[in-house]
Amino acid sequence: MSYRHVPWQIRLPAMCLLVAGIGFATIAGVGAQTVDQDLQRCPTPAELASVNSRLSLTFANDPQAQVLVCTAAAGSANLSLLKKRAYNSLLAMQRLTFDAPLPWTAPPTASLWDWFTLQANIDGIAFSYSTGSGNSFCCNPANVINIVVAANSYLSLTDRWDTYHSGPGGYGGGLGDTLALFVHEARHNQGYFHTCAGGNDQTFTEMGAWAIQSLFWYWIGNHGNPGYLRPVTNDVGADYYADDARERAESQRSTRICADGRTFVSNDNIEFYNSGLKHYFMTANQAEAIGIDHGAAGPNWSRTGASFKIFPDPAHAPMNAVPVCRFYGTPGLGPNSHFFTIDPAECAQVKLDPGWTYEGIVFYMIKPFFDHSCSAYNERPGPPFTSSPTTRVLRLYNQRAAFGDSNHRYTTDSNTASVMATQGWRAEGVVLCSPQ
Repeated sequence: MSYRHVPWQIRLPAMCLLVAGIGFATIAGVGAQTVDQDLQRCPTPAELASVNSRLSLTFANDPQAQVLVCTAAAGSANLSLLKKRAYNSLLAMQRLTFDAPLPWTAPPTASLWDWFTLQANIDGIAFSYSTGSGNSFCCNPANVINIVVAANSYLSLTDRWDTYHSGPGGYGGGLGDTLALFVHEARHNQGYFHTCAGGNDQTFTEMGAWAIQSLFWYWIGNHGNPGYLRPVTNDVGADYYADDARERAESQRSTRICADGRTFVSNDNIEFYNSGLKHYFMTANQAEAIGIDHGAAGPNWSRTGASFKIFPDPAHAPMNAVPVCRFYGTPGLGPNSHFFTIDPAECAQVKLDPGWTYEGIVFYMIKPFFDHSCSAYNERPGPPFTSSPTTRVLRLYNQRAAFGDSNHRYTTDSNTASVMATQGWRAEGVVLCSPQ
């Protein structure tokens, strides 16, 4: 009965293991555990050779060149901090796996490493440290990416894939951003240059460097291996890397594409209450709502007047929107109630419970972060950037699983949630983010 009453924040770690039940990739006989663990350790000689077999890495003006953080004597190679992080970023590129081909590759491939080295034909990366300013660029000489490293570069700041911008030691990014920069510059090597003022691209469909950098993050968030792409510590929650990747995908698309051409649509998700069952229900399907008004779901149902906005489909939603699953209690096994979840792991777990019947994806919303915050999205795509906030949706549980009478209510009204808590309903936190 766990999914009927245990808050998703508590269930999450176990479900991530279930959903990510595939073997971790291996490079040169070393088991890859999580991306953070790989980024923090010293690479083996065999791993370094796997990078050097396709890429020539050079380093200029490294201020810590003589300070070795990895050594040959300890079973690695003599590497400064910059060299260690550069190699480990590329080893992470090797280990990234996706459950669908990357949409800009031809021929299609799900291997970012193969696209980068074999299709984009990158055969070298030149790292140079600068105490001033400078932009990374591609490609001079031919097929070589030039990466300018400064004191505030992620290569100088962290061994992590991503860091929460408000947390201790947080920089709002990490070595995942270094990888995104590699992807961006490699696209230039394929002849795609910026077509709009300010170093932006005119359209998304031209699949220039900004489009594929956005799609890189989208694939990380929606098609990557969640078992590998998770923090080594729990300070940002197990899902943070995927959740933040989706936000980065939308942010970069909406601020770097001059004529995006998308149209966002948000519909009302209408709440009903049954005075006999003392149950709540919500639907964004207008035909279903009208049917309930006319008794299609049985007697005693009426609209409460409460509602919140949803995105009806992915074609009219920002890139950081996530599908919401709907379940109904299996007759004879589960409660006479519906359950909604935006969490992919929770959806997968509830599908395994015979007490619930999966009814499909009913709409799309933005998934809250581990700290219950909700990210904004760009209401009008394309410069100038116009941010639209989202509203936190709270979930409450009536704590009647023992009676086969579970029910949840979803509300954006914190006062309503407080009153219900005094009536015996248990607050389960922020579970959805609604467009305004």
